Amino acid sequence: MTTPNRFTPETLAKAAASRATAKSAVELVKQAGLNVDSTTEAKILARVENMPHFCRRTYLTAMRGRSRNSAVKAFCSMCMGWERVEIPLCTDPACPLFPYRPYVEHASGPEEPEEPDETEGHGD
Repeated sequence: MTTPNRFTPETLAKAAASRATAKSAVELVKQAGLNVDSTTEAKILARVENMPHFCRRTYLTAMRGRSRNSAVKAFCSMCMGWERVEIPLCTDPACPLFPYRPYVEHASGPEEPEEPDETEGHGD
């Protein structure tokens, strides 16, 4: 049994047109309005140039400091080799972001541990 080809001539043409109109990494970084020094901007640009186009917007949103969700998505994407389908399959439960992984249904969300009361155990 053969699987149908999901890449039809129409979808391939649409993807090619999208890539042709995509902004360059330099344009995206300049338009992102990052409030960083030139050295940091150069490092961000180098990273953006080496990531897939579909990850760039999320990464830059995270780098602007506007979204913690975008920061988690960007970090998990980088860690998993820019493969979104790999994120739910993460095998590192020791990662501090593991309970917050995107694209995974969480039962009730990660629970915040209760902070110990600093005055507890100190008698009057």
